[in-house]
Amino acid sequence: MQGNESKNEAKTGNHGGQFTAARDSRNRKIPGLQIRGSRFYGYLRTELNSGKFWPRRFPLTNEEDGQPCLNLAQAKLALEILRGARRENKLPAPGQKPGFLAWKESYLDPQSSLAKKGRTVTLNTKPSPAGSLTLAIRGSTKSPPRQSRVSSKSV
Repeated sequence: MQGNESKNEAKTGNHGGQFTAARDSRNRKIPGLQIRGSRFYGYLRTELNSGKFWPRRFPLTNEEDGQPCLNLAQAKLALEILRGARRENKLPAPGQKPGFLAWKESYLDPQSSLAKKGRTVTLNTKPSPAGSLTLAIRGSTKSPPRQSRVSSKSV
């Protein structure tokens, strides 16, 4: 907190929106329904490929037009549809990033590597212990890090 801001301003600093529990007209939490900004999200425990159950959030949309839910009644209906899809194992699979070996063909294709200068990136063809390719940067102007000296003064 800086000197010219109050405690409340310091708490609402520069961070993204938070997921808060959705509440009904009697201010009771609705299980499995959360709000972030102006969007509604369904909070469900789903089974991963490894057999473990893990909580996931799904943005809730209208069934007929695919637009985000605008009110609590639409969000409750979309949450029930989402729960039904979970029972039938029809939920979308969790997104997974491809590994480097699967991704390297598109990233290190010959056309893009020919356009780069030789001193920028050199492809080291030795496999690393992890089994993937490593990139080495040549022509670096940085000096190696200094090693700290231990004084040999006796007490």
